[in-house]
Amino acid sequence: MLPNITIPVVTTVTYYTGASPLDMEQSVTRLIERSVSSINDVSYVKSSTREGISAVQVIFFNWMPTTECWACRLWYNVSTEC
Repeated sequence: MLPNITIPVVTTVTYYTGASPLDMEQSVTRLIERSVSSINDVSYVKSSTREGISAVQVIFFNWMPTTECWACRLWYNVSTEC
């Protein structure tokens, strides 16, 4: 049997109607990636960019439910740097 685990993951999806994939990557995806990469305990950042859509997934490690709110840190970094 496998243990019952929860992997802490946050995905940010951003829409920018009419923006090309290159514009989305340069103006949105890269900014979010840089912001979330600076947070402690980030294990992996994965992104996908298409016309008008950017999705950035952040996976954390060393996370415990009793530690500081990682989702709050993520929101703060993205909102203050973008």
